Amino acid sequence: SSSSSSGTSSSTGSSGGVFKTAIVTNFGEVYPTYTPSSSEQTEIRNIAGQKVLNDILSYGTETGWPTDLNTYDQRQNNRYKMYDYTLDYICEIGSKTIVRAAKSKNSHMESSMMGSHDLYFVMLSSVVTKSGSSSSAATNSITQSPSNSGVYKATVSDYNELYSTPTISSGFEDAIRSATGLSNISNILLWATEDYWPSGLTTLDLRNENRSRMYYYVTEYVCTYDTYTLIKVPKAKNNHMQTDLTLTHDIYFVVGKDYVTKTKQ
Repeated sequence: SSSSSSGTSSSTGSSGGVFKTAIVTNFGEVYPTYTPSSSEQTEIRNIAGQKVLNDILSYGTETGWPTDLNTYDQRQNNRYKMYDYTLDYICEIGSKTIVRAAKSKNSHMESSMMGSHDLYFVMLSSVVTKSGSSSSAATNSITQSPSNSGVYKATVSDYNELYSTPTISSGFEDAIRSATGLSNISNILLWATEDYWPSGLTTLDLRNENRSRMYYYVTEYVCTYDTYTLIKVPKAKNNHMQTDLTLTHDIYFVVGKDYVTKTKQ
C-alpha cells in the first residue's frame, strides 16, 4: 500500500475527473476475469469517462496484466508486491470497486508488475478504502490497531536483529501508548513475543530456517524508543505469506532501530 487512510490526496484522471487515493487491504479479493455488464459499463462511463472505461475493459483482467500477474500462480508468488502499488479509486459497482494503478504514479514498480500502461483491478468493495473516507474498513483498522498504522511503511534490513522475547520498559510502553493512541496495549505486548507468532517463527531454529522469507512481510512503523523500534505486521496485508508464516491476528516485532527504515506510504 502506498497511501495512508488518513490522507486526502486525489488525482486527476485521464477523463478529467478527480480520483481519490485507494488502499487495498487484501489483494486476494481481486476478480481476475470480471467484465462489467452493459449497465455497469454505462455507470462507469458516466462516472469516469469513455477512455477510462475502454482501459478497464482492456487492462482490468489478467489477460491485460503484466507477466507477474497474468496467471493465478504468478499472482500468488507476487501478491506481496501488489501492496506497493499507488492506487486511484475509480468507482463502485454493486459489491465491487474498481481501482487503478496509473503508470505515471508507479515508476517504482518493476516492469513485470507494471507493463506499459495503466492497470485496473476489480476488487471486493470491503477490502478497499478511499482516502478520507469513514468506511467500515477504515474504521475497523483504526480500532484494532495503532492510530498511525499505515502512515509509515517499515523496511527491515536484518531480521537477525529481531528480539523474540523483548523486555519492554515502562518508558517504551509509554512511547507505544503515545504512538498508537491506545491506553491498553496488553495485546501489542503479547503479540510482540514468539509465543504469539506464526508456527514458522516460534523458535530460533525455525526463524533461522525461515528468515529469508520474513522479508516478504508487509510491515508498518509504530515507534522507536532508545535503541529499539516496534513494527506492526498487519494480518490484513499479509495474506500472501505461506502457511507457516500466515497470521491469525496482527503481530509485532521489536527490532534494533538501526535495522529499520521508515518511509511514508
